[in-house]
Amino acid sequence: MALPNRLNILVVEDDPSIRKLIAMSLRDAGHHVIERTALNVKDSVDGRAVSLVVVDCNLPGKAASRAQIGRLRAQFPFASFIAISGYFPAHAAGHLQLADMLGADGVLGKPFTSDALAALVAALVTIRQAQQPQR
Repeated sequence: MALPNRLNILVVEDDPSIRKLIAMSLRDAGHHVIERTALNVKDSVDGRAVSLVVVDCNLPGKAASRAQIGRLRAQFPFASFIAISGYFPAHAAGHLQLADMLGADGVLGKPFTSDALAALVAALVTIRQAQQPQR
């Protein structure tokens, strides 16, 4: 039986060990995860609607990271976005402003814990549900 908040999540990370850890954490939380690198992200995404994209912004410049997220937003216009990077501050202060500058819905600085990722995913699910029209 599918979980009520089970998401189809695309993880775009070039480091295979980090990508696997993120994917495992999200799968353990009950989500379906599609793993890609920046080079093969355009490959088939199995025809599934992607609800959330976790993308590594491994470039130190905010403009390059914003462009990367912009390209993915064009490909997945209905998805929420979490930007991750070792260049982001690990503390939460300023994360909302950074997310806004990058065009993401949330950011996490590496290293981050599975709990921090799960909390951000849950927060984005709550926001998305609040934005949907009531039936």
